[in-house]
Amino acid sequence: MDDMTTPPLKSPHGARIRVPVPVALTMLARLLPDVRPFYVLLTVDAYYNIVAVYTGFALAACLYVQATPLATSIATFVVGTVVDIKQRSGRPIGTVSRLLALLYADFNFGVCFPFVVIIAAAWYFGSWQHILAFILARIVFFVLHMVLNFRWSRWVRSRFNESLTWQERYFFDAYLAAAIKVGIEDPGAEVTQEELESGAWLMALEDIRKESPEYAERLVAI
Repeated sequence: MDDMTTPPLKSPHGARIRVPVPVALTMLARLLPDVRPFYVLLTVDAYYNIVAVYTGFALAACLYVQATPLATSIATFVVGTVVDIKQRSGRPIGTVSRLLALLYADFNFGVCFPFVVIIAAAWYFGSWQHILAFILARIVFFVLHMVLNFRWSRWVRSRFNESLTWQERYFFDAYLAAAIKVGIEDPGAEVTQEELESGAWLMALEDIRKESPEYAERLVAI
């Protein structure tokens, strides 16, 4: 993927995926008609936001039981880590988790609106110590998350000579989960020149247009 000559794909909610649009849509076209390409791309957004959702639930639970700020910090970090490990295992995201993560993304408005609401709730039902504990736990988790992603990227680079980030991993995980679901025996991530020239990616684009004309236009604009 180092020789990409076209701009990268972006998910419906703006996650940057360093895979050329024709390549990504060619892969997703293999899933038609059983799985819609737009569904897979939304799943990428769900992967992107799921940790934020469950750490928010952890904070809410701690406030409900009147946990100490230290317990709140530990619970937030543990929940975030467990969810992250589950994602790294390649297990498909559950239906409820996917829905909650997409609701979080829908209300993001580009300004982390759900996060602001979570902080406001912590201030109202808890204290500034709870807010600080939550934020510190998220920062520690984020640092660990980035370190693990860096190590994974180095491993991929050394083994496959490919430069991938966690956004691409979310895309490939979502694609592979859908491919396995529909019974594709060899759901490889490689796209041949023949596949690209066949125009299959245009079929995926038209299917996306049926679901979200605005998003399809953004893909064409890329």
